[in-house]
Amino acid sequence: MPVVVPQSPPFINPAQRAKTGLPSRFQRTAGSFQDERASASPTPMTSSLKPHKADELEDGPLPSELIRKVLLHLPIKCHCILWACEDTSVASKMCLVNSIVHDWVLPVIYHSVQFQFSKDITNFVVKHDVPDPRIRSRFKLIRDLYVGRIPGQDGDLLYGSHQWPIPLLQRFIGLCTELRSLTVLYIDQRLWSRFEPLLPVHLEKITLGPMHGSLTPQNLARKPPIRYFTSAYTCLSDEEIEELFKYPTMTRVRKFCEANSMGPAWALNQASLVDKSKNLKEYEIVICGTPDRTEPICLFVEQCLKQTSVANRVLLRQALSGSWVNDVYDEFLHYRRHFIALQ
Repeated sequence: MPVVVPQSPPFINPAQRAKTGLPSRFQRTAGSFQDERASASPTPMTSSLKPHKADELEDGPLPSELIRKVLLHLPIKCHCILWACEDTSVASKMCLVNSIVHDWVLPVIYHSVQFQFSKDITNFVVKHDVPDPRIRSRFKLIRDLYVGRIPGQDGDLLYGSHQWPIPLLQRFIGLCTELRSLTVLYIDQRLWSRFEPLLPVHLEKITLGPMHGSLTPQNLARKPPIRYFTSAYTCLSDEEIEELFKYPTMTRVRKFCEANSMGPAWALNQASLVDKSKNLKEYEIVICGTPDRTEPICLFVEQCLKQTSVANRVLLRQALSGSWVNDVYDEFLHYRRHFIALQ
């Protein structure tokens, strides 16, 4: 928004003043002021127009929330400070301004946390799981956690790798009591069951794959209200899929499967289990591969679904091979940007 600068009154030099007949301020006498006051007819003010004390604005400091909004949305190189805080280095510098700005920016920094390397998990837990409550409470600011490979960077958290710091990651997830979204990629399927009892009470979204362990409701000690579950490149039994569909709060299940495999056939056969769930609104099947392979398979699956009673609750989509990681990571970034936009 452009800033409007008030214009100062025009300057009139003495020569111009003499031509216009205007008296100089040094020539004006008390009598002239009295004449002006006498000639000016005062306008009576009715009682309805008199200001009341309740309507008068009192001078004082601006509300802190207003200051926060203005500061965090100041433009910096076509972006506001808040969007610049997507870069953690910028956000860290903002925290050094003062304690108030520090408290404003901190939720933006910690809202979404991602790890591709085991040492980063270790360093984070060591630095934050400390007796100081101000530092330890930052775990509660984390809403979205992404662990594993990202597009273009594998890291060392790979399937079957011994680099996974399982005890520290368990501790980390257990301390994130306000976590809403959890993505764990390329973790050994035999290890997933160790995390189920620790899943936070407010967790709503889980993304796992490839070849992950099953989500067993009986192991979810804290009964999180999971609404959205994504499974990538994993063969789940009918019983496991049915338990997912029938989970009390589950509304959407998504499966990524490779066109050049039995994945699409299994996903199609298990679509009939949607009828056993009252809460599930959408079962999404994403078939990945080259277009020459995905198109005929999608056409066949679509024709088969039309003959079932669950066609209106099953969504079919195509994607390129390997693009599921991009989709999952984009969702992670979108969740963070959505949070920033609401500030």
